[in-house]
Amino acid sequence: MTNNNTNDFSRKNKKCNLGDIDQTPLSEDTLKRLEEAREDCKKGKLCTLKQLKSEFGLE
Repeated sequence: MTNNNTNDFSRKNKKCNLGDIDQTPLSEDTLKRLEEAREDCKKGKLCTLKQLKSEFGLE
């Protein structure tokens, strides 16, 4: 069965096709922050939404 949705996430090439939503290049600061976030994830430095809500008194 083939899914022709243009927003499909391909696990094989790890890219998401969102069409022409925004072609503006990301700033150097944004790219740096994304890389830092990736590294944090690799190191296991993350928490759940439930933990965040509890920490900020939103639960």
